Amino acid sequence: MISTGTTVAYAESRVRTHINRFNRLLRQIEEGTIDTHWLSRIEGCDNIFPYIDYRWAVIEAAEMETG
Repeated sequence: MISTGTTVAYAESRVRTHINRFNRLLRQIEEGTIDTHWLSRIEGCDNIFPYIDYRWAVIEAAEMETG
């Protein structure tokens, strides 16, 4: 959308929103203070893959490290 010039303002706004949310969550993780109410609200807004089990990536990464 951004490179083709269609709905540029909307696309830029969405990118900024996601980056800001990521940065906020990263800070919370680093500080050990997760705002679970905020996180639940955000998960409800943008959870496009609600049935994907994130743990597969952790297992796969661990297997790659051990060879």
